[in-house]
Amino acid sequence: MILVGVDVNLRCLGVGIVIKHGVREALRVVGEKAAKYGLEVAALKNYVAIYGGIGFGVPGFDEYVKPAIKSLAEKYAAELEVIREVGVPVKPVEPRLRGGIPEADVVMGILRSEIKDAGLIEVPPLFNEELEWLVVRASRRWEAAYKFGVNRAAQKIASLARKLMTIEAVVIKMEDLVTIHGKAVANPKTRRWCYAYIQKAVVRWLPPIRIGIVNPKDASSRTTCCGAKVRRKTYRELVCRKCGKTWDRDGMAGINIALARVKRWLQ
Repeated sequence: MILVGVDVNLRCLGVGIVIKHGVREALRVVGEKAAKYGLEVAALKNYVAIYGGIGFGVPGFDEYVKPAIKSLAEKYAAELEVIREVGVPVKPVEPRLRGGIPEADVVMGILRSEIKDAGLIEVPPLFNEELEWLVVRASRRWEAAYKFGVNRAAQKIASLARKLMTIEAVVIKMEDLVTIHGKAVANPKTRRWCYAYIQKAVVRWLPPIRIGIVNPKDASSRTTCCGAKVRRKTYRELVCRKCGKTWDRDGMAGINIALARVKRWLQ
């Protein structure tokens, strides 16, 4: 049996494929595609693992919208300079963001920074209207791009599973993150992270296959190679305190999830 662990993240899906038998055949079947997806291969104690992160290809909404806000602030700074030169009176207002988006406080921080860099203190009324339109449009486009990226990543995992199913039975394992919503909402950068949507996307694209839910405890904090606590090199790179091996955070979590005991079965 081949075990496939899927670690759901904000920017990517971590995947860990654990192969205990028929390693050569499995690598022949999925090796090229795995390399295409940027996955690595590691020979561990009793198995070989194919692991890594499959990204969604979309930045966070704050990074996505920042260039547009910067451009808007620079545009109005230039226009106000011309208006003042010709002596046209302008009634300035406090810059503010109307309309509810999950990252409103983060976007306001970006807005204040870009307005300051553009040399503005106050803005004409039309600025706030244009800002609202810009942010709402960016929000819709970002959401569409993000969902597309999620589904593309899910399709890649499904493609690997289909190929592996031609040589042996495959079981998919995913984290039980039903309690994550409160923590995600509390962090401005993860307020749009919908674990349930991503999980459903993964399940939707998979062929008929066994899917188990596991406890995610220590998936990203203990190394697959030695079971030791990790040392963080960067957010994405983790180092085993015992043997010194460097791991991709998402791929390592995927392997740990693949090896974890199933709590309940989705199908």
